Amino acid sequence: MAPKYNRTVKCIDIENMVGGSQFVSERYAAIKDQIWNFNSPAPHMLYVASGPTAIRNNPMLWDWADARWIEGHGIDGAEIALCERILNDPIVRNSSHLLLCSGDHYFCDIVDQLQFEGIDVTVMSRESALSRDLQHCARHLKIVPEFDDATLDNYRQAWSRGSAA
Repeated sequence: MAPKYNRTVKCIDIENMVGGSQFVSERYAAIKDQIWNFNSPAPHMLYVASGPTAIRNNPMLWDWADARWIEGHGIDGAEIALCERILNDPIVRNSSHLLLCSGDHYFCDIVDQLQFEGIDVTVMSRESALSRDLQHCARHLKIVPEFDDATLDNYRQAWSRGSAA
């Protein structure tokens, strides 16, 4: 096993984190704050996976300009593309930590595999989006708050003023 560098790769299934592709524009800023506020060793790389509809004409592209965007098509397309990137990227495989922002059961096998290889994996999800299977296979969980009207109103007001919440 290759030595691991003390760094964290963040992998985001944005549609799962916000509750569906139709909510990406409205809710991504709230999720971004949760991800950025997560305390992890040496943040190094950011991957954001989505279907084409969710990222088209979305201000999120400018807010996450340093991200590597992964586009998937069809059912589980973003999940499949993100898993392929995680499995084949030497940066991920040589990192000590991975923050997986998704509750989708599709990631269970990859979480098991990475943990077996000595990568410390934390799964971040809203409780309502976290599959039971992923909850059981992840050693570390970070549950983020559900969306409520007051939180979303704060973000809408901040964006209308041209600033983040």
